[in-house]
Amino acid sequence: MIFNKLLTIFECKILNFACLNNYNYKNRSKFYAYFIAAILCCSSLLAHAQRQEFVLKGVAFKDGTTQRLARVLVANLTDGGITTTDELGTFQLKCALGDSLLFRQKDFSDKKIAVNTQNTVMVYMQANISLSEVNIKGLNKRQELQQVMNEYNSQGIYNKGKPSVASAILNPLNGLYDLFGSGPKQARHFKQFAEHDLQQTEVNRRFTKNLVQRITGLQDSAKVQTFILAYKPSYEDIKAWNDYDLINYVKRSFTDFEKNGEQPPPALPSLTAPQAKPVKKEN
Repeated sequence: MIFNKLLTIFECKILNFACLNNYNYKNRSKFYAYFIAAILCCSSLLAHAQRQEFVLKGVAFKDGTTQRLARVLVANLTDGGITTTDELGTFQLKCALGDSLLFRQKDFSDKKIAVNTQNTVMVYMQANISLSEVNIKGLNKRQELQQVMNEYNSQGIYNKGKPSVASAILNPLNGLYDLFGSGPKQARHFKQFAEHDLQQTEVNRRFTKNLVQRITGLQDSAKVQTFILAYKPSYEDIKAWNDYDLINYVKRSFTDFEKNGEQPPPALPSLTAPQAKPVKKEN
């Protein structure tokens, strides 16, 4: 009986093969395409059944704080699922072990994690630190200082040594001109002063209170001012650093600042003018 069954199966295969040979090339191509599609469909269904999906719960925080982040985009890169965090920073998303999740929100760096647990996950997102452009009067000051230098070069004397009150109010740098005088020596002194003033303006333009507060998290104005005075970089450093170098410098300096107990910078030695010796009167 077994032999008869095998013979019947063999005869069916021969019949199928004969029928297939009777197909033309186009029909056989369609048959192969349907056959491959059926295999892929079965494989996909089998893989989906083996995923053992579950609903993952989690909370999104700002890194280094307990601040919860709302409206964070949460995307499952494996199966294409997507959701967002609610006002409390919580989310729920269907996924499986081994899936990759992407967290994205404006002003924060993208965060990717691998699902390796079915427990509630805590996701900490790093805030982007972007140094916004600040429009200051640095260029205007440079132009004003250059204007005074042009006065030195062209006239040598400003207002015949008698500046008006109105001109001093409208252009305070005129007072500097008259303070330093109009001679060549005074011009050199003014040039040194102008260069130093412009350098400090550039340092203050980038090393700001707002920058220090954003990076360190300090809110106490007194502590911020103490930090700025203690760790104010030089003009040469500011000139050589890009924004990321400056951010790293503030972070390193703040670590040192905390390690030293947030102590103020050492006070400068007091300078006292020597007392004049009394002049003896001749008899």
